[in-house]
Amino acid sequence: MTRSRILSSARSRIGVAVGLVAFLVLVGSGTAQATWTTLSSAQPATASATTASVLLSDISALNTTYNYTGTTSPLVIAPATLQNTGGAPLTYTLTETNTNATLAAKIAVWIWLQVSGSCGTTTVGTAGTLAAIPALPAGATSGTAGQSTVVCIATQLTGTILASSGSTLTANFTLTGKVGANWQGTDPSSITQSVFQAADVTNITCSTSGHGSNTTATVSWSLPAGATGASIYVGSTLVLPDTSTVSFTATKANVGSATSITIKANYASGVQSAGVVQALDSANGSGCG
Repeated sequence: MTRSRILSSARSRIGVAVGLVAFLVLVGSGTAQATWTTLSSAQPATASATTASVLLSDISALNTTYNYTGTTSPLVIAPATLQNTGGAPLTYTLTETNTNATLAAKIAVWIWLQVSGSCGTTTVGTAGTLAAIPALPAGATSGTAGQSTVVCIATQLTGTILASSGSTLTANFTLTGKVGANWQGTDPSSITQSVFQAADVTNITCSTSGHGSNTTATVSWSLPAGATGASIYVGSTLVLPDTSTVSFTATKANVGSATSITIKANYASGVQSAGVVQALDSANGSGCG
């Protein structure tokens, strides 16, 4: 090879290297964060805003405290906007992590494409849970530069309030937009969901009066904050309906030979607490146990 050809080849390689450095410098001049991945590693880099950048809208409308009667809560529904804020077409995935796996497994989740500008009041598609959310629906798995797509997200607690009373979680959603398999941008949005705390009555006292078969037991208690009253049960039989009074006198006439009563706090939503048991001495009328 002649000397001139060798010099020409060297100059070409230098030119390519300079061009590549210039490209990387330009790419590094923006502010949006992205990641370049290879088969062996993932290296952080700064991509221009025209590479891979996404925005997941605020979904705080899904924040709620579940408080209901029965075994299934009303639906909580909110729109979520997936926006491609970069300059390249992106493919989307939506992932979620949470702080309470037990509660997350009890909260059903649906995700569907919004139509006619409204999410409506019923769900569409197959449900997942906050322990494993469903995939984005067809029509929401990609976006061109500048495009916004709206999906609807619905949640619903399954099981009774008492089964999860007082539980809470934070669910962290993350939208990821990718260019091919390498450049990607992410954006998070979080919600908090909790379950109403149906507290029991407290400060229970029991005093015995009379003797023999005429013995009675007067049981008193304090209502928890938010309770509207209390009900008294012998087993599953209601012997005193919801009352705002904070005492009950057990006699042979109203509890028979029962060995205990259960006091349950009542709440405006119709929820009852699990109940506190007070023992009775059935051998001597209905005195305190």
